Amino acid sequence: MKRGSFVLAIIVSAVGAIEILGQPPVAPPGLGRGGNLPPGQVRQPGQPWPGIGVPRSGPWCDFDPDGPPPRFRCCGPIFWQPYCIPPVVYQSFSIQVTPAPVVGVPNDLLINLLARQAAQQAQGQAQGEAEPNDRPPVRPIRPAKARDAVDMRADMQKLLRKGNDAFAAGDYKQALNAYQQAVAAAPLEPTPYFHLAQAHLALNRYVEAGVAIERGMRLHPQWPQAPFQPRALYRDHAGDYERHLGALAEEVGRNINDESLLFLLAYQLWFDGRREDAVTLFRRAAALAHDTTLIDRFLKAAQQPAAE
Repeated sequence: MKRGSFVLAIIVSAVGAIEILGQPPVAPPGLGRGGNLPPGQVRQPGQPWPGIGVPRSGPWCDFDPDGPPPRFRCCGPIFWQPYCIPPVVYQSFSIQVTPAPVVGVPNDLLINLLARQAAQQAQGQAQGEAEPNDRPPVRPIRPAKARDAVDMRADMQKLLRKGNDAFAAGDYKQALNAYQQAVAAAPLEPTPYFHLAQAHLALNRYVEAGVAIERGMRLHPQWPQAPFQPRALYRDHAGDYERHLGALAEEVGRNINDESLLFLLAYQLWFDGRREDAVTLFRRAAALAHDTTLIDRFLKAAQQPAAE
């Protein structure tokens, strides 16, 4: 009895060892070992061990939904049908792409296409030789002619006259617009800047007037000696110039230490023929200003008659 129990224990141990050896050494991810199978996965039966006849367990595989259902035994689910999907080797795999077969063009078709193309080219050349005047000649596109200095100056003079007419009529906003267009037409011409300054003065825009005078004098350093007369721009509206000049003087009285306002008022008096008053204001502005380049030009021009 003891001997039979010993033999039975050996047989059971051998069967268990065979079951363990029949499984793959590394189970795929998500699969358990032994008889615990995840849902939808079964175990494929293996071949019997040689010389023993005991079937060993096959590798894990996924359940084929298109195949017949698996059969279950007391020892666990055993799949006895050939519809098991082979397992995937996760360690390494490669994808082999079979190139598409090259489809050649039949020689007859290729010859016909070449012949048809040659015939169409010959027909087009014949029509071109027979009817040379049917198609207009193709002319090259030429770039637009660049505006030279003469054209720019002509446009500036035209806009300057337009602004002067509007200024004389008392339409100072229209004059300002025309002067700005004249500056844009010829940015390197100094005269439009000085006319633009007078339009700013008429509209009580003193800061803009001073900036326009400065830009004009950068282009025309000898401007203090020019025969410019702001009063002449008003023509029949000379009273407006007196009002504009009075408004500027009142602004200077409220800001007696503002060198920009002092310079603007002195500038107007200089070209209105009151140079002595202008020199007094220029000197006060020079004592307050950081850059006296423009003021020094007027003071130097004021000393020239005495030197001569």
